[in-house]
Amino acid sequence: MALPQSVKLNTFLDALRWQESSHRDDVPDGDKGLAYGPYQMHAIMVKESNLMAGTNYTHEDARDPEKAHDMAKKLYFAFDKYLKGRGVKPKMSHFLAMWNGGRAGYQYVDGNESSIKNFDQEKKDNLDEYIRKFREESLPYILKQTDSIQEQPIQKVASVEEETPNAINRHKGDVNAGVVPEPTGI
Repeated sequence: MALPQSVKLNTFLDALRWQESSHRDDVPDGDKGLAYGPYQMHAIMVKESNLMAGTNYTHEDARDPEKAHDMAKKLYFAFDKYLKGRGVKPKMSHFLAMWNGGRAGYQYVDGNESSIKNFDQEKKDNLDEYIRKFREESLPYILKQTDSIQEQPIQKVASVEEETPNAINRHKGDVNAGVVPEPTGI
């Protein structure tokens, strides 16, 4: 299944939730008990949400599907702003790498390993696999399920040709930008 040039925000977040928990509400804790809820959030991710998006959630709140969705949505906008503030043109793969690998995860996507303090090849490989699985499995699955749902569209800001050669090799077909307009009323 070919991926579209743009993806709707809620579709993207549904695919992220599918990847993390198969959309279950009552999800067992993952990562040896450190990841909670349908988006499998670690305490540091909740802390990032509170710091970057101005929320006041607890790690326990990540177990609640509505609160977890709100955190994920607000983190999406916060990560978008963070990347733009560093002169990076955000792509879906950046957000996924940050979700799975922390705030500096986007550097692995663009092949900026030399700028990553304590570079870890295993972490890079894990992020590559996470992005591949999202692109080839989770997102296509959700797109099949949500074809008739109307949502706010995400603006397309990048194509494969605009990515660096390393990112193209690792993420062929990752043409989904994953950038939305600045939030209003959230």
